[in-house]
Amino acid sequence: MKFTGAMCLVVIVFCLLVTPASAQQRIPPAVSLESYNHPGYCVRHSNFKLVLNEVEDTALFGEDATFIPVPGLADNQCMSIQSYNYPGYYMRHSDFKLVLNEFEDTNGFKEDATFCPRPGLADFYGSSLVSYNYPNHYVRHSNFEFVLNEFEDSTLFKEDATVFVRRPLAKGLTAYLPIAHN
Repeated sequence: MKFTGAMCLVVIVFCLLVTPASAQQRIPPAVSLESYNHPGYCVRHSNFKLVLNEVEDTALFGEDATFIPVPGLADNQCMSIQSYNYPGYYMRHSDFKLVLNEFEDTNGFKEDATFCPRPGLADFYGSSLVSYNYPNHYVRHSNFEFVLNEFEDSTLFKEDATVFVRRPLAKGLTAYLPIAHN
């Protein structure tokens, strides 16, 4: 059976839920996310904003483009996405822009930092992320920045909102489990 990107993210979160904490600390389930409509471009954080950049073969780029999916801070049926090189910092939406912020123990932060993976809108083997607290809003890139927009039934929207789960770009890491689209 071939895993879709959304299924891989769900499996990663499930493995975290059933894996002892000591094993979770030893084996981070790190991933990188590649754009569907800009092959060779990955999600990364830069100045605490989530952006789409062409892959660079540098240690900094690899670390900025590597993330750790964890059970959702607001709902463990969904997921939150922690920075690899800034532990304790999570992807969240703020004013409908995707940013990287340090964890805050508030309901608002937890909800803004929780996303539910879905099969890719443009490609079933990819993944699309729906906001937990804005259920009809998807993470997408627009002008190479990541934003949260209400669903739009257009080809461009579906392509902008689809990513492929890839092996982590951070040097020396391997994926927690086999991931589709190698």
